[in-house]
Amino acid sequence: MINSDVAIQYANALCQLAVESKKEDEIVKDSKELLEVLDEDKEFVTFYTSRNITKESKKDVIDKVFGKKINDYLVNLLLYLVDNNDEKNLPYILEKFNSTINEIDNKIEVKIYTPFAIDEKDVDAILNKIENKTLKKAYANVIIDTSLIGGIKVEYNDVVYNNSIKNKIDLIKNNIRKK
Repeated sequence: MINSDVAIQYANALCQLAVESKKEDEIVKDSKELLEVLDEDKEFVTFYTSRNITKESKKDVIDKVFGKKINDYLVNLLLYLVDNNDEKNLPYILEKFNSTINEIDNKIEVKIYTPFAIDEKDVDAILNKIENKTLKKAYANVIIDTSLIGGIKVEYNDVVYNNSIKNKIDLIKNNIRKK
Protein backbone atom coordinates (compact mmCIF):
# COMPACT_ATOMS: atom_id res chain seq x y z
CA MET A 1 0.00 0.00 0.00
CA ILE A 2 1.31 3.44 -0.95
CA ASN A 3 1.93 5.81 1.93
CA SER A 4 1.85 9.25 0.33
CA ASP A 5 3.23 11.06 3.40
CA VAL A 6 6.25 8.77 3.50
CA ALA A 7 6.68 9.02 -0.28
CA ILE A 8 6.65 12.82 -0.07
CA GLN A 9 9.34 12.70 2.62
CA TYR A 10 11.53 10.50 0.43
CA ALA A 11 10.94 12.78 -2.57
CA ASN A 12 11.79 15.89 -0.57
CA ALA A 13 14.97 14.29 0.75
CA LEU A 14 15.99 13.34 -2.80
CA CYS A 15 15.27 16.93 -3.92
CA GLN A 16 17.46 18.29 -1.17
CA LEU A 17 20.31 15.97 -2.14
CA ALA A 18 19.92 16.85 -5.82
CA VAL A 19 19.98 20.59 -5.17
CA GLU A 20 22.85 20.47 -2.67
CA SER A 21 24.98 18.31 -4.96
CA LYS A 22 24.04 20.41 -8.01
CA LYS A 23 23.07 17.23 -9.86
CA GLU A 24 19.41 18.09 -10.42
CA ASP A 25 19.49 17.57 -14.19
CA GLU A 26 21.30 14.24 -13.94
CA ILE A 27 18.99 12.89 -11.23
CA VAL A 28 15.86 14.12 -13.04
CA LYS A 29 17.02 12.41 -16.25
CA ASP A 30 17.83 9.19 -14.42
CA SER A 31 14.59 9.26 -12.45
CA LYS A 32 12.60 9.55 -15.68
CA GLU A 33 14.48 6.60 -17.14
CA LEU A 34 13.74 4.65 -13.98
CA LEU A 35 10.06 5.55 -14.26
CA GLU A 36 10.11 4.22 -17.83
CA VAL A 37 11.60 0.95 -16.58
CA LEU A 38 8.84 0.71 -13.96
CA ASP A 39 6.22 1.42 -16.59
CA GLU A 40 7.56 -0.98 -19.23
CA ASP A 41 9.10 -3.85 -17.24
CA LYS A 42 6.34 -5.41 -15.15
CA GLU A 43 8.57 -8.37 -14.29
CA PHE A 44 11.02 -6.05 -12.56
CA VAL A 45 8.18 -4.33 -10.68
CA THR A 46 6.83 -7.70 -9.54
CA PHE A 47 10.32 -8.75 -8.44
CA TYR A 48 11.11 -5.45 -6.71
CA THR A 49 7.83 -5.25 -4.79
CA SER A 50 7.54 -8.95 -3.91
CA ARG A 51 7.62 -9.91 -0.22
CA ASN A 52 8.67 -13.46 -1.19
CA ILE A 53 12.11 -12.38 -2.38
CA THR A 54 14.85 -11.68 0.13
CA LYS A 55 16.15 -8.18 0.63
CA GLU A 56 19.65 -9.40 -0.19
CA SER A 57 18.50 -10.81 -3.55
CA LYS A 58 16.76 -7.55 -4.40
CA LYS A 59 19.81 -5.50 -3.44
CA ASP A 60 22.07 -7.72 -5.53
CA VAL A 61 19.85 -7.28 -8.61
CA ILE A 62 19.58 -3.50 -8.04
CA ASP A 63 23.36 -3.23 -7.84
CA LYS A 64 23.87 -5.32 -10.99
CA VAL A 65 21.12 -3.66 -13.04
CA PHE A 66 21.43 -0.03 -11.93
CA GLY A 67 24.81 0.17 -10.14
CA LYS A 68 26.78 2.34 -12.54
CA LYS A 69 23.93 3.28 -14.89
CA ILE A 70 22.02 5.77 -12.74
CA ASN A 71 22.97 8.34 -10.13
CA ASP A 72 24.15 6.89 -6.82
CA TYR A 73 21.43 8.77 -4.93
CA LEU A 74 18.78 6.88 -6.89
CA VAL A 75 20.53 3.54 -6.39
CA ASN A 76 20.71 4.28 -2.66
CA LEU A 77 17.02 5.20 -2.67
CA LEU A 78 16.17 1.86 -4.28
CA LEU A 79 18.22 0.04 -1.66
CA TYR A 80 16.81 2.09 1.22
CA LEU A 81 13.26 1.38 0.09
CA VAL A 82 14.06 -2.35 0.12
CA ASP A 83 15.45 -2.08 3.67
CA ASN A 84 12.29 -0.34 4.85
CA ASN A 85 9.75 -2.39 2.85
CA ASP A 86 8.66 0.77 0.99
CA GLU A 87 9.29 -0.43 -2.58
CA LYS A 88 5.70 0.19 -3.71
CA ASN A 89 6.20 3.92 -3.06
CA LEU A 90 8.93 4.24 -5.70
CA PRO A 91 6.83 5.50 -8.66
CA TYR A 92 5.09 8.10 -6.50
CA ILE A 93 8.41 9.20 -4.99
CA LEU A 94 9.97 9.71 -8.43
CA GLU A 95 6.94 11.58 -9.80
CA LYS A 96 6.79 13.80 -6.70
CA PHE A 97 10.55 14.40 -6.95
CA ASN A 98 10.26 15.49 -10.59
CA SER A 99 7.33 17.81 -9.93
CA THR A 100 9.06 19.36 -6.91
CA ILE A 101 12.27 19.98 -8.89
CA ASN A 102 10.17 21.60 -11.62
CA GLU A 103 8.56 23.88 -9.03
CA ILE A 104 11.94 24.82 -7.58
CA ASP A 105 13.32 25.61 -11.03
CA ASN A 106 10.05 27.23 -12.24
CA LYS A 107 9.82 24.69 -15.06
CA ILE A 108 6.94 22.82 -16.59
CA GLU A 109 7.05 19.53 -18.49
CA VAL A 110 4.99 19.46 -21.66
CA LYS A 111 4.13 16.07 -23.09
CA ILE A 112 3.61 16.23 -26.83
CA TYR A 113 2.00 13.13 -28.33
CA THR A 114 2.28 12.76 -32.08
CA PRO A 115 2.04 9.79 -34.47
CA PHE A 116 5.24 10.84 -36.23
CA ALA A 117 8.48 12.72 -35.58
CA ILE A 118 7.83 16.42 -35.09
CA ASP A 119 9.99 19.28 -36.33
CA GLU A 120 11.99 21.11 -33.65
CA LYS A 121 10.56 24.50 -34.70
CA ASP A 122 7.04 23.14 -34.13
CA VAL A 123 8.03 21.92 -30.67
CA ASP A 124 9.53 25.34 -29.91
CA ALA A 125 6.34 27.08 -31.07
CA ILE A 126 4.23 24.91 -28.74
CA LEU A 127 6.61 25.51 -25.85
CA ASN A 128 6.62 29.27 -26.44
CA LYS A 129 2.81 29.42 -26.28
CA ILE A 130 2.76 27.44 -23.06
CA GLU A 131 5.54 29.54 -21.53
CA ASN A 132 3.54 32.68 -22.30
CA LYS A 133 0.45 31.18 -20.61
CA THR A 134 2.14 29.71 -17.56
CA LEU A 135 5.09 32.10 -17.13
CA LYS A 136 7.28 29.04 -16.58
CA LYS A 137 10.14 27.62 -18.57
CA ALA A 138 8.66 24.77 -20.60
CA TYR A 139 10.52 21.71 -21.81
CA ALA A 140 9.19 19.02 -24.09
CA ASN A 141 8.80 15.31 -23.76
CA VAL A 142 7.86 14.22 -27.28
CA ILE A 143 6.11 10.85 -27.34
CA ILE A 144 5.46 8.99 -30.57
CA ASP A 145 1.96 7.48 -30.36
CA THR A 146 0.90 5.92 -33.64
CA SER A 147 -2.61 5.26 -32.28
CA LEU A 148 -3.33 8.98 -32.76
CA ILE A 149 -3.38 8.42 -36.56
CA GLY A 150 -2.68 12.12 -37.19
CA GLY A 151 -2.75 15.44 -35.40
CA ILE A 152 -1.29 16.14 -32.00
CA LYS A 153 -2.08 15.94 -28.28
CA VAL A 154 -0.40 18.25 -25.74
CA GLU A 155 -0.48 17.81 -21.95
CA TYR A 156 0.94 19.92 -19.15
CA ASN A 157 -0.14 20.19 -15.52
CA ASP A 158 -3.83 19.28 -15.67
CA VAL A 159 -4.37 20.77 -19.13
CA VAL A 160 -4.92 18.59 -22.21
CA TYR A 161 -5.25 19.84 -25.78
CA ASN A 162 -6.24 16.95 -27.99
CA ASN A 163 -6.34 17.76 -31.68
CA SER A 164 -5.66 14.23 -32.86
CA ILE A 165 -7.60 12.45 -35.56
CA LYS A 166 -8.24 9.60 -33.11
CA ASN A 167 -9.90 12.04 -30.70
CA LYS A 168 -12.03 13.52 -33.48
CA ILE A 169 -13.16 10.05 -34.55
CA ASP A 170 -13.99 9.19 -30.92
CA LEU A 171 -16.04 12.39 -30.59
CA ILE A 172 -17.98 11.56 -33.76
CA LYS A 173 -18.63 8.00 -32.48
CA ASN A 174 -19.92 9.37 -29.18
CA ASN A 175 -22.20 11.86 -30.93
CA ILE A 176 -23.65 9.09 -33.12
CA ARG A 177 -24.25 6.87 -30.08
CA LYS A 178 -26.12 9.67 -28.30
CA LYS A 179 -28.57 10.04 -31.19
